[in-house]
Amino acid sequence: MKKRFVLFDEYYNLIANANCLLALTNEDDCLQSGAYEALAVETPKVISDTNALRKYFSSSAVYSSHIPAEIKSNILYTVENNEYFRNEIRKIKMQRNKEFEQNVKNLVEKY
Repeated sequence: MKKRFVLFDEYYNLIANANCLLALTNEDDCLQSGAYEALAVETPKVISDTNALRKYFSSSAVYSSHIPAEIKSNILYTVENNEYFRNEIRKIKMQRNKEFEQNVKNLVEKY
């Protein structure tokens, strides 16, 4: 069986046009690529309920255990409240971009 990978443009279109992205991990300190990608394209997401993820993504995500019924409930909640989460994502994205720009500025000034 030949593996088929999704091309970048196809992947981007899939996540950018989704109503919800699900990205779960068992790692407590893992900041998932899927969650970052959802933030970048402003797609609401359900992600694992860890301190690291809560700290970074704040109100822009729904946090879930790995229990199937809870995952289902959280996906439905996210889809039903899609516009709210898209607004929260824009706020967090702007905040994270400002933090990044300030960090770059600090590095440039230091070196």
